Amino acid sequence: MLIRISLLAAVAAGLWAQEGQPVLSGDARSCFTRVDGGSRIRMSVENVEGPGFSWAWRITTRELSTNAWDLRVRCFSTLPAKRGDVGVAKYWIRSRSEGVAMSHFVIEQGGPPYSKSVEWTSNAGQEWKEVNIGFLWDKDYPGTTTAEQYNLSFWANIQLQEIEIGGFQILNYGQGVDLSKLNLVGYPYDGAEESAAWRAEAAERIEKHRKSDVEVKVVDAEGKPVAGAAVKVKMKRHEFGFATAVDSGFITGNSSDSQRYREEVLRNFNKVAIENDLKWPFFETWAAGRFERAEQWLRANGMKDIHAHVLVWPGRRNLPADVVRMLDQQPVDTAALRQRVNSHIDQMMDVTRDKATEWDVLNEPFDNRDLQGVLGNGEMAEWFKRARAANPNVLLFLNDYDIVERGGYFFAHMNFTFDVLKRIKEDKGPVDGFGFQSHFNRNLTHPGRAYEVFDKFGAEVDLLQVTEFDVNVPDEEVKALYLRDFLTVSYSHPKMNGFTLWGFWAGRHWLPDAALIKRDWTPTKSLDVWRDLIYKQWWTDVEGVTGEDGVFRTRGFHGDYDVVLGETTKAMKLKRGEKGVVELVQ
Repeated sequence: MLIRISLLAAVAAGLWAQEGQPVLSGDARSCFTRVDGGSRIRMSVENVEGPGFSWAWRITTRELSTNAWDLRVRCFSTLPAKRGDVGVAKYWIRSRSEGVAMSHFVIEQGGPPYSKSVEWTSNAGQEWKEVNIGFLWDKDYPGTTTAEQYNLSFWANIQLQEIEIGGFQILNYGQGVDLSKLNLVGYPYDGAEESAAWRAEAAERIEKHRKSDVEVKVVDAEGKPVAGAAVKVKMKRHEFGFATAVDSGFITGNSSDSQRYREEVLRNFNKVAIENDLKWPFFETWAAGRFERAEQWLRANGMKDIHAHVLVWPGRRNLPADVVRMLDQQPVDTAALRQRVNSHIDQMMDVTRDKATEWDVLNEPFDNRDLQGVLGNGEMAEWFKRARAANPNVLLFLNDYDIVERGGYFFAHMNFTFDVLKRIKEDKGPVDGFGFQSHFNRNLTHPGRAYEVFDKFGAEVDLLQVTEFDVNVPDEEVKALYLRDFLTVSYSHPKMNGFTLWGFWAGRHWLPDAALIKRDWTPTKSLDVWRDLIYKQWWTDVEGVTGEDGVFRTRGFHGDYDVVLGETTKAMKLKRGEKGVVELVQ
């Protein structure tokens, strides 16, 4: 009998876990009662005819504020959860004003460091749209103190709008539940289906913009065409930058991990970004010599393209201590502060002359504005001018996050940064390109929407880059699928000239679970995807014979090639807009 009871209990527990346990201690209407933001935001409960619900919150954003979290509707009556529990939040949204409605749903710890299990931005038009969010709780939440509790909120500091949210529920499914088995709407992300229209569009653009015609002509000693000659067209290196951020310490280290680190850098990438050593406070204290040694090794091993990060990161938390003290003076000596910044720009451009091919001149101006607050917004263009004057041969970028992330609809950040870009150009700042940081969690942007965002910023600059890509989700399959899709749509954009992973090895990655290679150097599915696209699907290695006119014709991806006829090899560089033509003598 005891065995039977235990078995029934186990079965019941399994059914309960599969159905999910409500997370709120009461109903949603009585929980979401705290409204932050004063008169800038208004919330009311309205009777509606929704898909399975009869009431909804109407949230009106009347005035935008500085911080994304300033305006929000919050719920604190949540039940305990454990780290790794599988949760699902479901609701419906629609716009009650012109244009697209934005909903930003957050689950976060109640006190420092305010860690978040969910940050999810979704959008809808005038019709109701269902949103399903599958996630894992990021830590144990016993719910005994404010700091240990987690709370739920809808952030409204996105755009001026009026939206309705109805049918809200949030469930805890416990440990070990496969999200793919819960029939969630839009799982794992919108646009993931193999029949999605964006795939064919991207393939057409790749064929058009990433490949060119190749003609290999074979002649005899008298210059006459040779038919039937066997030739090979073998790619050696991509023109496009497939990159990773690197740690100079591992590039120059003596450990077995350092040795493997260097091998994997050369095996998987044709370009690198310097992750930390060129950041202002680090370079002036401990990183200068380490960067010099790492750069020498990279150059000696054929790594020609180096992306330098970052020249001016203008928030006080990212500035040297003496610059922060200058900002704290009353009044601030603006002339001295400007000279300190300009001297730094001159120094770094000189130090990296003939070493770095690109620079992030300005990083994250949306939430780093301390220097501009004192020196004026016009100073941003001056930083670009100063960098160009100091080194005319380096490409100069503006870099920021939350532009293509959060569904590609986080307008507060996107529009602010776009306006900064336009302002710098209007002030004659020589911006060559824009960098999309692209740090993704479970809120994975539809690849087609990502392309629309690329287009928006590409209208203002000649070059685009994905500068800091990673996907931090628990499902290895989903991580690999999104890498495949986001890399594909990025590579398909004609103005994109590089794609950088923000690290590749879990032993040296700011988000170890997002790495392509695990701590013990075991490859992940994402590494397989990376190598398959770059070195197989987008790689040209063909053989053929010349026709009656002595010419072998093919198409190839842009990059460096060896063209081989018997014992003869000739180099060829295939570029966009140019036909690759090689003549060989048999």
